[in-house]
Amino acid sequence: MKIKSLFTLTILFGLLMSCMTSCEESDTRPPYITVVSPQDSITIEAGKKLHIQITFFDNMELRSYKINIHPNFNGHEHAPAREEAHKRIMNQSQQTVDFEITLTSESRNDLLSGQECTRDIDIDIPADATPGNYHLIIYCTDAAGNETYYARDLTLVNPA
Repeated sequence: MKIKSLFTLTILFGLLMSCMTSCEESDTRPPYITVVSPQDSITIEAGKKLHIQITFFDNMELRSYKINIHPNFNGHEHAPAREEAHKRIMNQSQQTVDFEITLTSESRNDLLSGQECTRDIDIDIPADATPGNYHLIIYCTDAAGNETYYARDLTLVNPA
């Protein structure tokens, strides 16, 4: 009887250790992003390149990134404030267009791997981009599907 109990305890202990080991290996921590450039609240002229230097970190395995730039003319409030901004712009001699772009690691054939990756990316800002406030948002996803993002403010101005 003593041997049977010892055998059962050994099996239970082995199962418990196996469960604890597999639980430790699951990745629940999101990746981390360090943005070297641009600095927050940067001003850039329409028609220039925006240089982005970023490093992605993860405790296990990185997978992908996404970069999005979109207008923030009204602080993401209701449309009438944006329409007023457009009316002011249309009174200028040059017509402009709202600038928005999304780049993904998949579309650039640039998937991430390992625990640390640095990327230098240049984005052309059109010369006719509407001046004003924009958001730059950088997302990172690890191999387990955990996602994080980092946001910066940009201001586009007319060329000097």
